Amino acid sequence: AGEDTKKKKKKRNRGGRAVHKVQTDPPTIPIADLFPEGVFPVGQVMQYPDSQTAKDRSTSEEKRALDRLHYDIYNEVRHAAEAHRQTRRHMQKWIKSGMTMIEICTELEETARNLIQEDGLKAGLAFPTGCSRNHCAAHYTPNAGDTTVLLYDDVTKIDFGTHINGEVY
Repeated sequence: AGEDTKKKKKKRNRGGRAVHKVQTDPPTIPIADLFPEGVFPVGQVMQYPDSQTAKDRSTSEEKRALDRLHYDIYNEVRHAAEAHRQTRRHMQKWIKSGMTMIEICTELEETARNLIQEDGLKAGLAFPTGCSRNHCAAHYTPNAGDTTVLLYDDVTKIDFGTHINGEVY
């Protein structure tokens, strides 16, 4: 007789933790949107092999202060590197034998341009994509209309770069 007939209300998220974007597959979200604070991921940091220089770099307050002055440049390198890394990971899964080299280069360049948000000298591709096969050691870029196809047993070298503020990384 004393049953509660009211429906329970669902609780709404009223702020709380920020929702972080996650990259899609294939990658379509620009790197800057994945890191809205503008702080890009730090990769592996290694000390310089010269023991005197390495010791000075980590023990001298002056050297550490100089490193902090270069933070913006290092962060730009990390931005370009993250776009390169995500493009590379996508292409490693995407490339299959039977594709034309033009198809491969077009997909790679479109992906990299989208991830780095190409903008002239502010950000973009550092140089034309090289996709050398077998006996061609490096620097082959297919022209429009090239019908070269990636074969199953081909050894292929894909070379591309990204830049931020005109600096090639």
